[in-house]
Amino acid sequence: RSIRADGGEADSNINPELPGYSTNEKLCWPGTESDTINEEYPICIKQPSDEVPVFGVGGQIFALGYYQAANLTWVAQQRNWSPQWFLRIDRLLAFMQKRGNLSRFALNIGANDGKTVGPDPTFQVFNWLKFSGVAVEPDPIAFGKLLRNLYWERVQKVNTGMTPGQVPEFCEKYKVPAYPDIIKIDIDSFDCDLLEAFVRARQFKLIHTEINYEIPVPLMFARKWSPQIKFCMRPFAFYSCSFSYQVHMLSKYGYTLLQLWGYDATFIHESVKHIFPDHRYIDPVQYFYSTPKINSGIEGRTTGHLKHPKRK
Repeated sequence: RSIRADGGEADSNINPELPGYSTNEKLCWPGTESDTINEEYPICIKQPSDEVPVFGVGGQIFALGYYQAANLTWVAQQRNWSPQWFLRIDRLLAFMQKRGNLSRFALNIGANDGKTVGPDPTFQVFNWLKFSGVAVEPDPIAFGKLLRNLYWERVQKVNTGMTPGQVPEFCEKYKVPAYPDIIKIDIDSFDCDLLEAFVRARQFKLIHTEINYEIPVPLMFARKWSPQIKFCMRPFAFYSCSFSYQVHMLSKYGYTLLQLWGYDATFIHESVKHIFPDHRYIDPVQYFYSTPKINSGIEGRTTGHLKHPKRK
């Protein structure tokens, strides 16, 4: 079993400004004599300001908890959605642009080819709205396609991976403004650790994420960054972070759920929340259990995200 480390001195290699980030290769403390614990499952460091219990084996770190704020009475109060309820990111931003000042700057972290996969929600932000921004993709093959799809000079293309600790330097290097309009993140790995580093460094109006829908509300799950992290696209549900984890984490920084459809969630900052009518803000539990694709996956009626050919 894995035990949360609630006591002991803080590790000097933990950066309190970046939860989930450690420069220490020895990620876990050994158990004490009072702990009934197997050496294979050590007690792990609890990151400062991280409220979700953290555990790990062999340098692979995870967070797992229960979202206490979830009102589960909403599970039985489902809604019948249509795809029209979920607005494309470019249309949301166009609506916002008519009602306030925008920086016209977008970030796409985990951009793949920048256009066709998904399809990418930020493509029309760059193409139709003609925003400036940065698109990041570490895979060299996908990056070659991205260069062709996002050919505009106003979009900086970056072929690199990134850790949470590198985010402040990244924002300075690529001149990310203090109040960007949108960040989209989809790396199928330590998504929430990287996203939290970004929301600490900058205040975004909108955040667009992919959720791990196979971890149902109210469970909170996240793959955490560690120097020994192993990336793989295998058919297991231990990737990215769950919907409950995202709602919980982003609420600490003033973000509210705006919409959820399929695997995609959009959050909005409280400073611009007034732009949209109140009826667009629905309880996250009701939203989750009213989404057809999510319910189909939970009930085993679809092939599901994990059966994707890339996950073999």
